[in-house]
Amino acid sequence: MKYLVYLYLFLSLSCTNYSVSKSKTVPPILVSIGSISGVTSGYQIKMRVTNQEPFFAGYKLYVGPNENAARNPSDLNSGFSCTSGPAIIPNQPIEYVLEIASDASTLPANGNRLCTYQTTLKSGEYIAVRTLLVSIQPSNQGGNRINPSLPSNTLIVP
Repeated sequence: MKYLVYLYLFLSLSCTNYSVSKSKTVPPILVSIGSISGVTSGYQIKMRVTNQEPFFAGYKLYVGPNENAARNPSDLNSGFSCTSGPAIIPNQPIEYVLEIASDASTLPANGNRLCTYQTTLKSGEYIAVRTLLVSIQPSNQGGNRINPSLPSNTLIVP
């Protein structure tokens, strides 16, 4: 018991370098969008990301009639959340895949898939993606929150 008291005192007095400011992350880079063969209204988005942060929480997809609406929605909660949950934590500098379909259960298996989204995209719409990070805050500052990154570049749905 005595050692626990010493350990507590050591950790509480020696740990003075902490921050309550939001973590910033590099936004994803969207490389291409294409149809998924055999899946009605199915699209595959290839992107490059590296998120080595321990507080990575996934991606949010935004759709709009123009580039500005997709990149800067009036409400950042209005986008589409990943229905499958992040399948893998992207920490290697390779291309990863997001897949979108009106019925996500019809999507074939894919080893580089990060997330699936269940929605219908229309030709000519613009899409953008934001990385989500958990921000751990003291309760007197609002508690833990999910913070989106800056927006990715946009792609036009073919």
